[in-house]
Amino acid sequence: MQLTIRNKNSDLPLDFNFSKIANFRAIPGRGKLMPGNEHTINFSFEPKNFGVFNQDIDLEILKGIYKIPIRVLGRANTIGAKEKKTRGLMAGT
Repeated sequence: MQLTIRNKNSDLPLDFNFSKIANFRAIPGRGKLMPGNEHTINFSFEPKNFGVFNQDIDLEILKGIYKIPIRVLGRANTIGAKEKKTRGLMAGT
């Protein structure tokens, strides 16, 4: 899913941050919009378990002074293959 955010202020930059929640990710998760600019945020659904996930991710503006909840919903019927991590002595190389 994509979301476009816009700084309608003509004088001041706007700091934004998305709260972290399980199974969903905003890319970029934080940033600064210069006056009059806009930016597209990509949301991804990355489930670790099966099920239906219905949550709010908060768009925090001005270091959390304003919080705008955004409803995200995803359903996981299958789980992708997990990346096999190197363990032991080979992990440091």
